[in-house]
Amino acid sequence: EPDAVADLARLAGGIPMEVLVVGGAVLQRPEWALADHVHALATASRTSPLRPALQVSYARLTPSQQGLLRLLALHPDTAVDARRAGILVGADATADLAALQAANLLSARGDRYGWHDLVRDFAHDELQTQVPHSAQRAAVARLVRADLDLLALYLKGQYDNQTAVDYTVNCAVGIPLATGDATPRHPVNNMLPAWDA
Repeated sequence: EPDAVADLARLAGGIPMEVLVVGGAVLQRPEWALADHVHALATASRTSPLRPALQVSYARLTPSQQGLLRLLALHPDTAVDARRAGILVGADATADLAALQAANLLSARGDRYGWHDLVRDFAHDELQTQVPHSAQRAAVARLVRADLDLLALYLKGQYDNQTAVDYTVNCAVGIPLATGDATPRHPVNNMLPAWDA
């Protein structure tokens, strides 16, 4: 179906990321003729400035995959691992991350998943229209709480079984003194002042 392939590329605007997303949509529905995919893209809502290819791919996701994609827009980094994605949604996100990668909405970067700016913008718009602000704040609060818990474990030396550096203050002269392991695996700890008065 060479004409349908050309139509798909044209409807994707010839933008490589969108062609990739359209290709992922085609692979997800191999039982569809390419003409069916062309029709789905051609009739997708154009009221949004977002590309129809992302709208069609998003509509084909399960509700949990859609929810994860929306909440990923809250993540401050350009890539996320399964643990942090799970914290955002409040459940194991491993299977949904793999499904989003299979749909070419995310790309694997080692043990992390990244996304194109077009996908992130789309997810952000969906987040704003579909997820109440209170639920967005709750997801961010879970992520911040988990980061603070991890930081506390790290500073206590319980994260990787490393001896923690114990900082104390010599009150007479106000100089922080480091005690504990003098050569930790992460020597930057010796530079972090923690003033325990």
